[in-house]
Amino acid sequence: MQEDFRGRRSSAGTDALLGGPELAISVPSVILIDGIFLHRPELVQIWDASVFLQVSFTTSFQRMAERDGSDPLPEAAANQRYLQGQLLYLAKCAPFFRATAAVDNNDDAAPSILRSGWIVQPPGGQQVPFNP
Repeated sequence: MQEDFRGRRSSAGTDALLGGPELAISVPSVILIDGIFLHRPELVQIWDASVFLQVSFTTSFQRMAERDGSDPLPEAAANQRYLQGQLLYLAKCAPFFRATAAVDNNDDAAPSILRSGWIVQPPGGQQVPFNP
């Protein structure tokens, strides 16, 4: 059996929703979603399992600078919207604890598991270890 799926993303510059290609997906499937703020209360129940990648603000802003040419300093005026959004998200949503697993990704060549949980594998409801 197959179902149609259409991915969407938002523009980093304008926050506008951008359409993506329509894909035919076999059911059941594993779909990986990458993004920020994915452990918000209105989204967290959607995921069967999730991994929170923890990085320092210094690392995060350095990677953004390399990717986008933005200022690498977290305290830069141009970065305040993102920094304040992240601080609010971390305080209100506690993604480290809501995620099935948490990974230190400061060294992207050598990530390390900080916390690992259990997930339920449908349809039998059998618990299996989750090791990213």
